[in-house]
Amino acid sequence: TAPTGGTIQLAGLQATMTSSDPGDTLGFSTSWSSASSYNQYTIGLIFNGSGTHVVDTGPATQAVDELIVVGLGNAIPAAASNPTCAGAGSDQAQLDCVAGQYDALIPFNVTTTFTLGGQTASDTVDFVPEPGTLTLFGSAVAGLGVLRRRRKRG
Repeated sequence: TAPTGGTIQLAGLQATMTSSDPGDTLGFSTSWSSASSYNQYTIGLIFNGSGTHVVDTGPATQAVDELIVVGLGNAIPAAASNPTCAGAGSDQAQLDCVAGQYDALIPFNVTTTFTLGGQTASDTVDFVPEPGTLTLFGSAVAGLGVLRRRRKRG
């Protein structure tokens, strides 16, 4: 459905991300105030009677009904440029090393705040252990309990 508010533009959009892990590993700030144009990563949508028009080229000052920003955020460096994981061995071992760095931060949350034209909106995403990990851990603890009981009986 078409939005009921006014139009917006990419130029002037700002974002700040903070992470609750001790080092604010995923924290960063960015601004599109100097953006010259829309592109495949920062697009606008214009809703009209005949459908939705996607704006992925043209000046960043072009008014749109909705903005979509792809790839917003900070990340732990890829294995090849990560001093901790660069010597981990195979490509898979390097990927596993980077994944382990993310896992070491859990649990944490990331809050992203967007500001545009004096308006602010934010959202928080919580990263918690996967249910499968918790189930596996619970099964291991239960298994140890069973082994302990058998040893006491024997």
